[in-house]
Amino acid sequence: MLTQQMDRYIENGMLAQRTAGRGCGAEKAALHSAEQRLRQLNIVKGRLEDSRREYSELKDKGIAALKRHDASMVSLIKTGMRLSPEEVHAVQLNMLRQRISADKYELKKMNSALRALETDPFFGILKQYYEQNLSDTDIAEAMGYDRSTIARHRRRLIKLIAFRLYGSSAAYGTEQQWS
Repeated sequence: MLTQQMDRYIENGMLAQRTAGRGCGAEKAALHSAEQRLRQLNIVKGRLEDSRREYSELKDKGIAALKRHDASMVSLIKTGMRLSPEEVHAVQLNMLRQRISADKYELKKMNSALRALETDPFFGILKQYYEQNLSDTDIAEAMGYDRSTIARHRRRLIKLIAFRLYGSSAAYGTEQQWS
């Protein structure tokens, strides 16, 4: 009798551990992804500006602009494929429109997630850490806090951003199931 109860407790504990482990991986992935998106925000902004500039140049100068962008032209032409300069120009304009659209969408999503946290007293940590590339130690000295306090609040804010971007799977590891 006692042995059966012990076996049940062990099985329940092992099941709980396996279940917690699954959720933990999804949560870590969401947090990592949110942090990567924060790190790449400045790169996306720069890429959007470059793409807009390139798009306007290709649109204004027409086929004459293709000579400046001949490296990207090679990526369009497969072996044995013949495209007229007009076709290459149209394809490049379409590719740039798609890139601009994707970058705008990414900036819109991230800015929306960040705007939701602007009232948080530690929101400035994110700007200093990800936009100005300051370390936790430098931010702590400037704000008059301990480095661990800054790191803790940065992680908390990243969790909130991940929850905003990915939903309940970011907070609980799996989709929240209500009974």
